[in-house]
Formats: sequence, structure tokens, C-alpha cells
Amino acid sequence: MDNKYSKLFEPIKIGNLTLKNRIFASPTSLNWLAVDGNLTPETIAFYEMKAMGGAAVVTLGEVIPHSATGKSHDRQLCLDNPNCLVSLSQLARAIKRHGAVPNVEISHGGKWGGLESLAGSQKEGKIAYGPIHEILPEGEVHEMPKELIEEVCESFGKGAAVVQRAGFEMCMVHAGHGWFFGQFLAKRSNTRTDEFGGSLENRARPLLLALDSIRKHCGPNFPIEVRISGDEFVEGGITLDEATQLAILIQDKCDLINVSAGIHENLELFIRTHPSQYIEKAANVHLAAEIRKHVHVPISMVGAITDPELMEEILESGKADVIKLGRPLLADPFLPEKLRTGREKEISHCLRCNGCFGESVKTGMISCVVNPIIGNERNEWLAKAQPTTPKKVMVIGGGPGGMEAALTAHSRGHKVVLYEQKEKLGGALAFAEFVDFKHGLFELAETLQYRLSLTDVEIHTGADVTEETVKAEAPDVLLIATGALPLVPRIPGFDGENVKL
Repeated sequence: MDNKYSKLFEPIKIGNLTLKNRIFASPTSLNWLAVDGNLTPETIAFYEMKAMGGAAVVTLGEVIPHSATGKSHDRQLCLDNPNCLVSLSQLARAIKRHGAVPNVEISHGGKWGGLESLAGSQKEGKIAYGPIHEILPEGEVHEMPKELIEEVCESFGKGAAVVQRAGFEMCMVHAGHGWFFGQFLAKRSNTRTDEFGGSLENRARPLLLALDSIRKHCGPNFPIEVRISGDEFVEGGITLDEATQLAILIQDKCDLINVSAGIHENLELFIRTHPSQYIEKAANVHLAAEIRKHVHVPISMVGAITDPELMEEILESGKADVIKLGRPLLADPFLPEKLRTGREKEISHCLRCNGCFGESVKTGMISCVVNPIIGNERNEWLAKAQPTTPKKVMVIGGGPGGMEAALTAHSRGHKVVLYEQKEKLGGALAFAEFVDFKHGLFELAETLQYRLSLTDVEIHTGADVTEETVKAEAPDVLLIATGALPLVPRIPGFDGENVKL
């Protein structure tokens, strides 16, 4: 292990668990998470790959403890459905067999459990319950009565007992991003005058009841993590000062506090919850750092932490105790293991382009522009399990697609030859060397070139490929990866002689 990342790979104790490093996989969830009450084999493969990659904790995202009121979309697994136990057990075993700890995020949509939202579909026939009665563009929200609040909070304990029985070794309660607990916590959405409104202590009462329920049902040796928004960045929303007070309120009822930011239903805040390439990396680290000064439980943070040096600095400087990675483990699930074994140059870094979210909205699937395996993990394993007859593979094009194709064919045991017309590999990504916020694209090309240098792939640059070239190589398979075409904006004057593209 490279000593410069010694803090990342220092064990940490969370409750009764001693974890092998401080890199945790965030609860990245999938729109196709569950079908007919069970996790799909594709979902299990998605999370298992993160465990294979070396993360200390792998977190299943967005399971619902109270299906009658809490589902924000129709593919969420519901813990009050008895059928869920089998696939949960399969997932817990898949994660643990690679030395990681299985975790699960228990969430409730609050009023969005009965309304259409950015993160979910229309809920036909469902009544939307929130802290207060309100009329929204999406529909009517009914004030949740006290008895139902208590029932929902109790369901968190019952649901946690289900995942504990399935073999999960800890759970995360989602109290951020404007979901159920966040709706009660924020003054903008909670003007109640009973014991669930007014002071922060009252607005936090549902969360405290849920944490007490989990302890009651699961005992003292089942670590509880709580995710909060360190700042919602909206008028009337939770501020850093209130988030700090909340952390103090819950610290004796949990074992780890995860600090995020923003609310899900405000599209403008999407880049604070999931910082894009247009704002600084680790944009929310100051929130975790401030909260950590006031509590005695460990703090984890999340949000565009893509560089290993930055991860180490955050831990070393005491801004947080654990690094949570979401999109970076889509770009490269094996990032932790590559760091541990001194293979940092082989890591494919997240571009923060949010292509993963775009695919989710478009098709309900998930993908990553730098990692073709994401969303296809099970198919990849099935393909690798098939007997391979070595063939000669010729790849034309040395851009990212051609390089990835060459690497994949080589990994399957084939003899590969790669041709590129230009003098240097990289294709259309070359421009990014000179664009600061897109420099990650250039780094991707450099990473792929480095990986190729570790193989015996035969590379020809500055080479035009003709029919005679192909005949001379006589490949069994010819892959043409001649690159993408740039999208040219329709701006008047772009076709002028004074413009160079």
C-alpha cells in the first residue's frame, strides 16, 4: 500500500464493527431496484461489484419500511413485504463474501410517497401525507395525524429488524434531501403547533422516535447511520446551524452521521447534492467539518470527492472520519483496491458529468460514460464465465471507445492489434487538456493509455488503415471505433471562414 493513503486505509470502529478502511460505498440506488417485491439479480450484481472493489461498507439504497405511505417510486423494495427477505439475504451474502459490510438505507418519501416527484412516478390511488396540509402543483397533501406518524416511525424499527435478519450488519436512516424526516425538520414545510412542530426538538421528534424504534428492535450491537442535509440551501430550509444542533440531538442514538446537502425536489439544488463539474470538488466538505467539531460520533461526508489526494486530505485534516463515494464507484468500483495495491494510475475517475442520472431518467437503467460495465455487471460476469477461444482482434480507432474495446478483448484472452490514424491515442478527448472543467476527459484518455501500456496489445499510431492493411492483419474480428462527431451549436456565424473548429 502507498503510504500517502495511510489514513484512507486506517481501520475505523463504528459501533461494534471494526471496518477495514474508510471508503464506504454510498447508497446509489437504481430505478429498477426491485421487481415484485424482490431485488433483481442485476441489482445484486451491481452492489456485489462494489464489494469486490474493496469498499469497506456497501450500502443498498432506498428501501421503504412503510409501503402504504412511503414509496417515492414503484421499484423500491418494501420491508413490510414478507417476500423481500430472500433477495435481501442473497445481497447481504454477496457483499460479505468479498470482505465488505452490507448496509441498507431505510427511507420514506413523506408527502412524495403520494405525489409525483423528480425521483418518482405518479402514485395512483395513494393519499399524500406530509407534516402539514398543503396544495401543491403535484396535488393535495394531507396533514399526517399523530397516530400515523408514530406508526411510520415504528416501521423503521420493524424494517431494520428485517434487514438485520437478512444478514445486513448496519443500517442508514435517511433524514436528508427533503424526504419524510427532512420535511418535518424544515420550517419551510412544517408549521405544526403540536409536539411535532415548533422547536427543533419537536421537529426532530419523528427521527428520534424512529432511532429509538431501531434500537428496540435490533439491540445495541446493530450500528445505525443517519444521513442529514448539512444545509438545504433554500429559504426556510435546514441551515448549517440547525443541522449542527440536529447532530447533537441524535448523536447518542446513532453511531455514524453522514453529511450531505440540498433537497431532491428542487432541480436547481441538484448540483449541490450531486456536485457537477461546474463547481468545485467536495463542495460540501465545510458542512461535515463544522458538524464534526460539535459531536462525539464519527462523521462521513459525500459529494464529488473524486481525487484520492483530496480524500486523504479530508481525513488527515479532521474534516471527516469516513469518505462516502457514490459516482466515483460507478466510474471505477475497484478504486479502493487499486489505491490499496499501489495502482492509482489505473483508476478511471468520475467526470461529474451526471450521465448516470441522465440514463436513469431516460430509460430507468444506469450507465457511466467512463465505465461500460456499470448497469451490465451480471451480463459481464456471464460473458467472462464462458469458455474463450482466443482470436485475433483488430481495432481501428484509438479514441476512448477503441482503447476500451482493445482492453476488454485483451482481458478475455484475445490477441489484439490497435490502429490509430493520429500520432497519439486519445481521439476526440485531446481538446480537454486545455479546458479546466473538462480536464477529467483528458485524464481518462491518459488512464486508458496507461492501462494499454501494461498489456501486450500491439499499437500502431500515425497509421492509415486500408483494405490491404486489414487483409495483411487477417483478423478474426474487426472492430471499427473511428470516433464520435462533435456537436456543433447552431450559432449564426459558425460557418464563417474566421471560425476554426
